[in-house]
Amino acid sequence: MNNLNLDIKDLRVLRDMTDYFNFYYRIRNIRNIFHFNNKVTIDVIDGLDELSKIIGNKVPDWVIGTSFDDVILILDHDKWRKLNNETVDNLILHEFIHVVLNSKAQIKLPIWLNEGLAMYFADQYNSYINKVPKIGENFDFYKIDYNNNEIYHISVYTVIKLIDKYGIGCIVDKALKTKNFEQSEILNNKNLLSLF
Repeated sequence: MNNLNLDIKDLRVLRDMTDYFNFYYRIRNIRNIFHFNNKVTIDVIDGLDELSKIIGNKVPDWVIGTSFDDVILILDHDKWRKLNNETVDNLILHEFIHVVLNSKAQIKLPIWLNEGLAMYFADQYNSYINKVPKIGENFDFYKIDYNNNEIYHISVYTVIKLIDKYGIGCIVDKALKTKNFEQSEILNNKNLLSLF
């Protein structure tokens, strides 16, 4: 994986991948779209207690991967394969997008945009694409957090609607260059609500 500039510390990552060629193509594509060349380290952790120690916070039971700086940590697939139908490939791609966005954006992205783009580029949106999330007319995208059970649904649905309306290039550009998302012509709360 050196030509992808990935430093894989634990070969269990490769054992559980479903399609090496597709994974290679998707990582190259993301690197090209975002002009991102940093080396990214991928490692496997054996449990959430270990992950909690590494990041210094208690990790919720539903977490199967996380990222920070240029590091992706995923839970051993044997620990979650029966509870979650996600592929290791898509999990890594999801976390890879977080690494890219956190490195390349002018400021920290709103949660909904960061998660929505990660799900979009990791092809994790098929089960959400035709289901409109239930949000009220006073919903505030800039106050959503991980306590909201619908965060991933709201995030990816919103990003897909933005891409449908403005194009992926525009949304990536806005994600990377915007310095005040709430004041953005496209990404302000009122415009986001109009997508629903």
